Amino acid sequence: MTTSCVKCDEGQFQKDPGKDDCDDCDAGRYQNVKGLPYCLPCVPGRHQPTVGKKICVDCLPNLYTSMSAQIVCLSCGEGKSTAGKEGSSSCTACPPGEAGTPCTACLPGTYRDSETQSVTFCDNCPAGYYQDLIGQANCLPCIPGTFSTDSPSTSCKECGVGTFSTDLAAALNCIFCPAGFDQMYRGKTSCSECVAGKFQPGTSEGTMCQDCEAGMFAPMDGFVLCEACRVGQYGDDRRMSLCKECGAGQVAKRKGMQSCTVCPEGYYSETYNGNKVKIKSEDRRCALCPSGFSSMSMESSCRECALGKSSTEGGTCTKCNPGYYRDELILLDICADCPKGWSRSFVVVCSFLFCTTVETDLSFPLL
Repeated sequence: MTTSCVKCDEGQFQKDPGKDDCDDCDAGRYQNVKGLPYCLPCVPGRHQPTVGKKICVDCLPNLYTSMSAQIVCLSCGEGKSTAGKEGSSSCTACPPGEAGTPCTACLPGTYRDSETQSVTFCDNCPAGYYQDLIGQANCLPCIPGTFSTDSPSTSCKECGVGTFSTDLAAALNCIFCPAGFDQMYRGKTSCSECVAGKFQPGTSEGTMCQDCEAGMFAPMDGFVLCEACRVGQYGDDRRMSLCKECGAGQVAKRKGMQSCTVCPEGYYSETYNGNKVKIKSEDRRCALCPSGFSSMSMESSCRECALGKSSTEGGTCTKCNPGYYRDELILLDICADCPKGWSRSFVVVCSFLFCTTVETDLSFPLL
């Protein structure tokens, strides 16, 4: 009885004539066509762990085969990958921003630049730097006005009120404003001078500029301490850049006065000297009016007493008593006695011009 030959199935072969059956393809090989006398090796990047197969299988991501007829795929190993591809015949080093086995993207706050760093892990961003994205090859410096003390860090913090960071990037901390300066806003690169009328002593960190108290002043920007108003001047309000001069008939005897002292009645304070030159405010004093003169309060000069009146030093002008007189012919600054045989009663002025010679002590003016 004669039998006919049958083609070997896919995944099988028979190279010898007259055989009763076919052989399975070895592991690492395949055959996808019927009736052939041989099997084909799996190409690099593919494998076949089982005998009698008609196809090879791609290596999974991060596995590879670099030779033909392989039954297993190999791991890429530390710091390498197939970049997520299947059927790779080789592996490549982790790209920048990735590390480990398999290659994994660096987390926010970390980085890997591939040139100098280990392939096994990502490094933390150092203080003064940050990274808010995944898979990055470097960290970013904190911009001026911000800082970072943490490592790793995904963001930088703004400098607080009263502090700043300079134009140099990657600040580890912010600097407190120096004396005479402050900063009222966050995230700034410099401080501002205290304006005239304000000061900042720098005795404590982050102090803001303060108003000068009444009686004190700061004439320019950037003052560390306020100055006391000078003698002859006063400061009646806060935040003054200049003190005010005392007016006519007023004085300030010491520094730091908040108001001037008014010269009382019988006193005066000159504003100009005899040569009509203005007297410096610090040289002004309340002085007694001389005899025969008087003043109201807050006067810059004394007024001569009217006829028929006189005063003592620093006193007020008063009428001459009966029997006394003072007129323009009297050069004295006090009331004088009427001469013997002359007298005046119940009148303001007693004067030879108004008196007549009588035998009695009582007479009246001749009009």
